[in-house]
Amino acid sequence: MDSLQHAGYRIVVQIAISGIAFGLVRSTWGFLRGSVRAALSVALATGALELAFALVYAASHRVVASCIVAHFVMNLFRPNQA
Repeated sequence: MDSLQHAGYRIVVQIAISGIAFGLVRSTWGFLRGSVRAALSVALATGALELAFALVYAASHRVVASCIVAHFVMNLFRPNQA
């Protein structure tokens, strides 16, 4: 997001590109397993999560610690996975 800001992009574009890029990168495991459905599911879920973290980052005046705390809190309330 910082690189996009320095390139002159508005905050809305920074957040959107961040979410899309994160979702696409995280979806690669689904494609590697040969499952387009899994890849799309992961892309949407992690892209939405990244949008939330990007909003936290922007709202906190670009303090990355706020995203780390938000991620930590989210993990505290995540159901246990077997």
